[in-house]
This record gives sequence, C-alpha cells and structure tokens, in this order.
Amino acid sequence: MNQEESLYGQKINEIAQRLHQISKDVESIINDKEMSLQTLRKNNLGYMMAVNNYKKCRSELSKINPPVSVQQEHADFMAAIQMFIAGTELMYRGVCLCSFTINEELIKEGGALEQQGKIHAEWLAEAIAKKLATS
Repeated sequence: MNQEESLYGQKINEIAQRLHQISKDVESIINDKEMSLQTLRKNNLGYMMAVNNYKKCRSELSKINPPVSVQQEHADFMAAIQMFIAGTELMYRGVCLCSFTINEELIKEGGALEQQGKIHAEWLAEAIAKKLATS
C-alpha cells in the first residue's frame, strides 16, 4: 500500500467511525419514548443535527479522490451516506412539534433506511480496507 492509499484508508476509517457515532446518537433518539414537548423538541433537534453531521461526512468524502482500485466502492460509500441522510430526514419529519405528535410510520421507515445505510457503509469500509491492504 502506497502513501496515497494509506491516507485514503485512514480518512475512510475516520468517516466510518463518525458515521457509527452519529448513528448511535440517532438510535438513542429512536429509543426515547417520552412524549413531553421538551423531549420532542430535543429529539427533533437531534435528528436535524444528525442530518447535518451526515452531510458533513458526505461532503468530506466527496472532496477525496479515491485510488483507482476502490473508485466503485467510494461511489457506493457515498450512496450509503445518502441513505443515512434520507432516513434521518424522514425521522426528523416524523416528529411534529406543531401538533405534538410522532408519526411512527415515518420514524420506522426512516430508521430502516438509516440502518440499511449503516450496514452498507460498514461493509464498504471493510471492503475498501481489504482492497487497499492487498494492493
């Protein structure tokens, strides 16, 4: 593995770790069943912050030129991050502060999409690491 591949691998690992932490934060919001207005506001803000943090990860990743050997995996990793974003945006929309309600269907759909992104991102980060290690 050359220096460019090593630096790329380190950056992917950093982004994957941040995605994992953001996803854990989202999971704790999903598991929070309290229905007070204060909790709904906190959860709504938490979803919005998670979306912004996922977008920062996507932006960082888009600025990286991947080694030729992992260009497809890089593109797929970008798509996985988009799943995180889309799923969390659905969950954000599922918390309605104006009517003091939670749309469980949107939360469930968003959670499933976010989880799918997580599975893909973890698999892709490992696939990239393996490819770089053998090049």
